[in-house]
Amino acid sequence: MLNHSTYKTIIKNMKETWDIPTPIWYPLYETKRSDVISFYLIDEPKVIKEFLVVIKRILVSYEVDHIYKLGEQELGFVLEILSPSELIFTKQHFIEDSFWCDNSLKWIIYTCHDGYITIGGSQFICELKGTWTNWEVYKSF
Repeated sequence: MLNHSTYKTIIKNMKETWDIPTPIWYPLYETKRSDVISFYLIDEPKVIKEFLVVIKRILVSYEVDHIYKLGEQELGFVLEILSPSELIFTKQHFIEDSFWCDNSLKWIIYTCHDGYITIGGSQFICELKGTWTNWEVYKSF
């Protein structure tokens, strides 16, 4: 488990890097970042599974060994530390907004209560588009 100082550093860096002034982020809140894309997937369990397969492959290729999962209500506390293979999106993630990132902050994933999944990071988006053939069908904005 991480100590409180590390929690605070991760949250501060995530908010600053990804322009997250509130617990609600893009597309529900404007961002200055241009390297974000959101998808509406809540009503598509099969598509969420496809999306996860692609995301997990990308994270493994980045050699990510742990992912921080942070929840909206307790933003500032690491709720879980996961490996890429443990990454899942459940209905709960669309009730309470959640963020996933690692220490590099080169990528981010956000799920929100309105059913959107947002990803950030130029390379992350490029690799997602190159791997997931249906991305345009589910793009929300």
